[in-house]
Amino acid sequence: MASTVPACGDVIPAVFEDGVLKPGKALPLKNREHVHIAVLPKAGWAQALGALLRRVHARPSALRPRQIEDEIRLASREARRSRRRR
Repeated sequence: MASTVPACGDVIPAVFEDGVLKPGKALPLKNREHVHIAVLPKAGWAQALGALLRRVHARPSALRPRQIEDEIRLASREARRSRRRR
């Protein structure tokens, strides 16, 4: 595993192999610590990101970088809420 420790709540790559989900980075967890896991297959992640980028690009080009970042944050929150409802 890599030595980079992700912050709590980060999205990290993982591989499901032989019935076990294996993170692609070292995790700051104690042995046998209980966690919650949200699983989003890479294909679903790419689709959600593509939709987000289409929304941003559909906006007028006069948007300032800060406005674009705000739009991305808003769309990201909306995507998380819709996934939780499923």
